[in-house]
Amino acid sequence: MVSVLKGFILGFSLAAPVGAIGLLVINRTIRKGQLYGFVSGLGATAADGVYGCIAGFSISAITNFIIQYGNIIKPIGCLAMILIGLKIFFSKKHFGQIKIKDSKNLVGAFSSVFFLTLSNPITVLFFIALFSGLGLNINEKDYFGIFIFIIGVLVGSASWWVILCGVTGVIRHRVSENTIGIINKISGTAIMIFGIIAYFKK
Repeated sequence: MVSVLKGFILGFSLAAPVGAIGLLVINRTIRKGQLYGFVSGLGATAADGVYGCIAGFSISAITNFIIQYGNIIKPIGCLAMILIGLKIFFSKKHFGQIKIKDSKNLVGAFSSVFFLTLSNPITVLFFIALFSGLGLNINEKDYFGIFIFIIGVLVGSASWWVILCGVTGVIRHRVSENTIGIINKISGTAIMIFGIIAYFKK
């Protein structure tokens, strides 16, 4: 239970800072509704879960690949972030509403953020350090403890996206279409800046 709680707090804390992904989710929630924004956020949650599993279960072949080719993976992710920022910057200033039956759009929302988050190979190193710091000894193969911890991370992260999209969804219809245009320009520019900073950040 302690591992779940630790994971929940970490997952919530990891998701909460409003960086490029947070801005993207907020923008999507305002433009296309709570469901679209939440599913986008789940893409980031799933990517963190993948990296957590790779680090926690000592999948060394994948870890080594990520470390070895990180210099190639990272620029691709940064470029994708810049292109997404450009798309938002020039997007139309209108509201939309994605419903559950619009599965193609929801899959696109999930996968775009999933792969964008995966493009940060530093995450797997972060989880390796984290497991050691929290006493989850990878070398002793405490797989159950690691599994429970990762579940907590996923639940914590998903909980943040529920709160963020819920609050954003409540206020979205109080925002005029002209304001939507301004939000698109600001968030699009910010996401592009995040992409540029991430490229030059060691």
